Amino acid sequence: MKKNIVLIKDTSPSSDTTRDVYAAFVNKLRGAGLEGSVQAVRAADIGVYGCGVAVKILPDGPLYVNVTEAAIDRIVDKTL
Repeated sequence: MKKNIVLIKDTSPSSDTTRDVYAAFVNKLRGAGLEGSVQAVRAADIGVYGCGVAVKILPDGPLYVNVTEAAIDRIVDKTL
């Protein structure tokens, strides 16, 4: 079974909401029964800057920027 990793980092220069978005992702993954096949990780650096919360799906998934908690359901449902 392929395991996906979700890297989460707030790249905005003013505030860091990484923990909030991470917690929302973990709750969504648990609710969807995906905690065994998807690991959410707070990242120190994703390689993009000034783009709000960035979420990178590894190994082969897309990079999402300006992610809000409202977008998490769509990301999990469409990508994972």
